[in-house]
Amino acid sequence: MHKVTICTVLFGVDESVLNIELGNGFLLKKMSLIPSKDHLNEIFSTDAMALRREYEEARVDNELNVICVYKYYSIDLDMTELEEYHTKVCMETLEYLDNKIRIIRLYSEGAIRFKRLSVIINSDKLYMGETEVKCKQESIIPISEAMGTREISKIYVKDNELEYLNNGLKAMVLPFNDIVINNTHRYYDLSYHVEKNVSLSLLITCLELLFLNSENAKKERASKRCTVFLYKNQEERVICYNKLKVLYKKRCDFVHDGDDSKIQDNDILILRDYIRKCIIKYWENRYAKIDVIKKLQDEIRRLDYWE
Repeated sequence: MHKVTICTVLFGVDESVLNIELGNGFLLKKMSLIPSKDHLNEIFSTDAMALRREYEEARVDNELNVICVYKYYSIDLDMTELEEYHTKVCMETLEYLDNKIRIIRLYSEGAIRFKRLSVIINSDKLYMGETEVKCKQESIIPISEAMGTREISKIYVKDNELEYLNNGLKAMVLPFNDIVINNTHRYYDLSYHVEKNVSLSLLITCLELLFLNSENAKKERASKRCTVFLYKNQEERVICYNKLKVLYKKRCDFVHDGDDSKIQDNDILILRDYIRKCIIKYWENRYAKIDVIKKLQDEIRRLDYWE
């Protein structure tokens, strides 16, 4: 019999994530950076000082606790299957958790991420004659994308948002089948890992992917269409439209003049909020871009908000 331990430490979270349902046997749990408590130093093959240094930023309280994704189970394996099974678990776990984290980032604002994934398989004691034999396969997989993440917000899941998020985690599959939604999501998610000037450009590109064909007056058209797509009431539409015009101007200043001095963290948070809502609405309703644009064009012609 073999014991499988899978563990990773989450950054960019607080204790509100503990009731998120990742599925497939994965748990979210508080674990201690103190080696004698939860043995994270052994799980990540490091010493106490290096463990503290690596995961200090992930602490969620003053008791040296972090939030971990954790899975532990037993499986009956022949010794000849061990290496192949370990490789399989590493690949499947990495893909599974990476997709789940991306989905969480789509539903809730915050730079949730993991930097290293530990996968350990230990055998029970075996004896060949009187000789004790113990086999072990272990890997600590670095996540290069997460190393450069620029954290401007942490995930905080409100109680009234939890069910919606968990339902999304169960139903949503990445990559998206629709190429427009999938490319929009790729740029949206990449905005967490780059500097704010690039992030702003990526998010404006998301807006144009969702709401533009080959058209002129991109700022006006994309802003109006996003606004009408997301909101029903005039006041909300006007507020959204005016915000998008300002954000477009900041993007233009950066792209054309190299001036990013006016781009603020809050600009990124506002744009991400609009884009995530658009992506989820597209996905939930199985909208096709061509139909969305045609419907928005017809509705906008009847409005005089911007005159």
